[in-house]
Formats: sequence, structure tokens, C-alpha cells
Amino acid sequence: MSISNRAVLACLVIAASSQVHADGIGSAIGGASGIGRGVGDQSGIIIPAKLNRIALSSTSILAGSVNGTVLGTASLLGTHTGTPVWAITDVTGTFTINSSTGVVTVLSNTQLTVGNTIPITISVSGVSPTVPNGNFVINVTAPPPNRILVNTGSLLLVNTGSAFLVQ
Repeated sequence: MSISNRAVLACLVIAASSQVHADGIGSAIGGASGIGRGVGDQSGIIIPAKLNRIALSSTSILAGSVNGTVLGTASLLGTHTGTPVWAITDVTGTFTINSSTGVVTVLSNTQLTVGNTIPITISVSGVSPTVPNGNFVINVTAPPPNRILVNTGSLLLVNTGSAFLVQ
């Protein structure tokens, strides 16, 4: 079976169901098309699920970061109307979110130890269409080793903590 015949067969199988689904780049009978996975009704309108969600600009933070350090910013993917109102659920109490801007900051740094992971859920209200909650796992990473630079005039010595590198 050629590739084009498989695509037609896949479209026929999709069109036979009560909902229209699309995976990847392509189209289904009835005019539904999209990038990613989406679900729509038989009107041919499809909203790719990857475009109606919450994104977080960073999911890692350095161990020992001080209270008030910015982790990242939550944002909406896709087209939405209304004014977003952000909320966070964090059972550890490590992070807080600015309800107007979506900026996530450290509230209490006691859990920020190397190797720790902190699950958080970010939700948003006040927008249409509604957006499912975003579940994220924040990874606590080790800070880079301290490096001390010594310029002797002809050599640059870099102390990596265990040796001097000559540059």
C-alpha cells in the first residue's frame, strides 16, 4: 500500500467516528486540519490540544536560590480572549505566582536542595476558551562551580576549584 493510500485510509477511519481527530500535519475529511493532536466536532473545526494550554518558561532553578528569585513566567498558548488570572498549587509552599503577570517566584527556599523535584500546578481563569491546568515538575539543580580569574599580565589563570587552567 502506498503512502498516499494509507493517508486516505487513515482519514476514512477518522471520519467514521463521532469526533474528528488529527495527529501530525494533515487533514481529515470534513475540512478539519491541524498541527499536533486536536479534537473537534464534525463541523470541521479543530483546536489543536498543544495550542490550548499553559506554558512555563523555565522548569529548573538553582539550589539555594533566595526568596523572591524568579523561576519563570506562565503564559497561554493559543488564541484566548479575556484577562488571565493566574493561580498556583504547590504543596511544598516553595513557589508563588503573581495573579496578574503569571511570574512564578520563590516564596520559601527550604525545599531548594540539589536533586529535589517539586511538582506544581498552574491554573488560569478569566479567559475563553477555558484552559486545562498545567502540571509541571521543577528540578532543583546545582550551581556551577565557583571560578576565580587571575590575570598575571601575560597569563589568565582560571581556578576551577580543583585546578588552575592557563588561558
